[in-house]
Amino acid sequence: MPRIYWRLIAEFLTSAREHDLAELRLLLAAHPILINALDQQGQNALSVAGSGDAAEFLVDNGAVDPDSARRAAANAFKHYVAAGDVYRLVELVRFYTVDLAEVERDLGRSNTTLFHLALPHPETIEHLLDWIPVGRFAQGTDQEPARREPGTTSIQAAARRRLTKIARRLIKMGVNYDAFSAVALDDHGYLATVPIGDLRTVDGNGASLLHWASLHGSRQTVSWLVENGLEVDSANVFGETPLLMAALAGAYPGTVAPDDRRDVVAVLLESGARVDVFAAAAFGDEETVGSLLAADGGLAHAANPFGSTPLHFAAWAGAMARPKRSSMRAPMSMLRIGTGGRRCSTRPVGVATAPWWSY
Repeated sequence: MPRIYWRLIAEFLTSAREHDLAELRLLLAAHPILINALDQQGQNALSVAGSGDAAEFLVDNGAVDPDSARRAAANAFKHYVAAGDVYRLVELVRFYTVDLAEVERDLGRSNTTLFHLALPHPETIEHLLDWIPVGRFAQGTDQEPARREPGTTSIQAAARRRLTKIARRLIKMGVNYDAFSAVALDDHGYLATVPIGDLRTVDGNGASLLHWASLHGSRQTVSWLVENGLEVDSANVFGETPLLMAALAGAYPGTVAPDDRRDVVAVLLESGARVDVFAAAAFGDEETVGSLLAADGGLAHAANPFGSTPLHFAAWAGAMARPKRSSMRAPMSMLRIGTGGRRCSTRPVGVATAPWWSY
């Protein structure tokens, strides 16, 4: 952690104890954060000021009791981490001994960790890795609150967002590394050491290593997994195949745009991946959508295990493809035609609220 300004805090508390209003005003004007700063005994200015003008002055400027100050510091710490506000984060820890155990407990109630909270801000993660023992900061697993499913470890989360520098640093620091992280990082050296039987493992959502590679990895990684026997049409608990994952790559935080998946899609198709109505809608494949609906008009109402219809996938992909949205009009139009002119029974939702995102 950055060096705490114990001397400055001690001066402020001494001024409060001696009821030196002039010095209190001077110090507070220079460092407003001192108002609730805690010394090494856990006291703050209000707790030592007693009663009188000094205490009144402190209260008027936002002073609270030490316990409230500790809770406020923990909340501020979480807020600054989530916002990626490194400047205020550094300032906070220079004046407060943040109770990391309290922070972890509170985040645990929300099924997440400090590392996952910081994920949108790699610079913040770098600072926290410098400050906090890695065992406390980066060994946790987050969960998707709405589904209460097993989430991702810190290194998996970094890998799937292509935060390669951070992922490599975690590996060197001894954080648990696995095949899912290796797939996302295209670490063929590690994958070559994994027993063939272990390559068929799935994550908490039933996704295989090929799902992860189709979403995050390279053409070479996808080819290697297919050559080693992974099933190209396997489905996770949401009915998503590796091909559908590749089609919707841009819908998942930190993944590459759909156009960059064309080489992966080519490998999957060459390996015999089946193009169903969901994948065809996501790709904007007018010809395939039309032929599938001609053979079975009921496919327009087909739904995956989460209740998403082909029209949902066409809408999500259309939003991802902006400004190329025109390419999705034909499949969406055909899907409406396939319903006999009626609106689809399940209203497509916007990409930002698609509840089944998990990768």
